[in-house]
Amino acid sequence: FNFSVLWFALILGGVQYFSEWLPFGWDETVDWLGGHKTEILGLISPRNVGFALILFLILGTISGIIETLIRNYGFILSVEGSTLRRMRGLITRSEVAIPVHRIQLVKTQAHWIKRRLGLLRVDALTLGGSGIAGGAQELAPLATRGEAEQVMELAGGYALPNPRHMIPVAAIHPWLDVAQNALFVAFIAGIAALFWSPALWGLVLIPVFGVASFISDRPHAWLRDGRMLYIRQGWFTQKIWMLPVAHIQSISFTRGPLERKFGLATLHLDCAGGPLMGVRVQNMVEADARAFAHELRSHGSKSHAGRAGSLKAKE
Repeated sequence: FNFSVLWFALILGGVQYFSEWLPFGWDETVDWLGGHKTEILGLISPRNVGFALILFLILGTISGIIETLIRNYGFILSVEGSTLRRMRGLITRSEVAIPVHRIQLVKTQAHWIKRRLGLLRVDALTLGGSGIAGGAQELAPLATRGEAEQVMELAGGYALPNPRHMIPVAAIHPWLDVAQNALFVAFIAGIAALFWSPALWGLVLIPVFGVASFISDRPHAWLRDGRMLYIRQGWFTQKIWMLPVAHIQSISFTRGPLERKFGLATLHLDCAGGPLMGVRVQNMVEADARAFAHELRSHGSKSHAGRAGSLKAKE
């Protein structure tokens, strides 16, 4: 179910590694392309472009399946006391211990084909992680909903939210993203056209990106249910974040130019071991965002006071 361009990287790596034994080099390739420009342009047609895209998708899918089998062969998730132990791998067998008390949040992820088949992936983000993905550890690379619920229960009592209870963000949210993406594509095409005039044809991609952006942004929603905060993002690849309120380390309240114009705001929620950009709820109604941020801060203050009182009692 995964798509990969590993084969492309292998080809480029092989060309670079065996460049001394190949009968051509980069300069010779550029000269050959320059001398056969007319013939190459003659091969560009809708049929050939479509065939190339289909071939690219087929090779990427096959490569993704092979990569997944090698990485997750013999996958086993076991429980030893309060620790989850994961073992997997065909060529290199790896073993990772994940203490449950270090798990800060759980995320599920599935693209639309997996969702149609009732399958998803479960990740846990742990303390001590860094980088773009934070301390992400796969608990289940491919699981049914029932299996995923069992794994999430073992990870600290997490559970998927009821989709009907999710609260959507402002209705204008997809349209704002469409406008921003259109401006970005127009800006890139305009800059590129200064050096290569055919780049203006990139403007025809604006409707394509606009439709894709609108579809992807529509499911964005959130829910505060007791001790847990749920955030749903994306349609093509949908992510559901399950973040205990007690694990929130910081709350950022931001309003861009378009958000200020329409009375909206974005909440960025950070936790230890979380992804670099944090977890966020985009384009909430400003009043709701402020009230929700205040509620989260009040909960954090009460939790801190409770821990301080408990520590003082022990002393």
